[in-house]
Amino acid sequence: MTDSHLATWVAETTPPQGERAWIAWADEAERLAGQSLDGDRQASNPTPDRYCLDEAYAAWKAGDTPAAYVARIPEPTTAQMEAAQRVALLGK
Repeated sequence: MTDSHLATWVAETTPPQGERAWIAWADEAERLAGQSLDGDRQASNPTPDRYCLDEAYAAWKAGDTPAAYVARIPEPTTAQMEAAQRVALLGK
């Protein structure tokens, strides 16, 4: 006898193969970058950070390796470093 509830749960909670591949790629890129890729590089942000999950996803879709993507992440500007220090010290 099969457990249809278990089969349904497994089907609903197991991400598709493509999604698992993206998650593994992003995990490796974050490990190499030393921080989350979920940043904000919008032009409207006065102190944009160097990371963007959308750009990382586009790199993955284009076939880039995590190492190649991380190597293209620009170095932080002085304003970005100062903003990160303010957030770390003041929470703002």
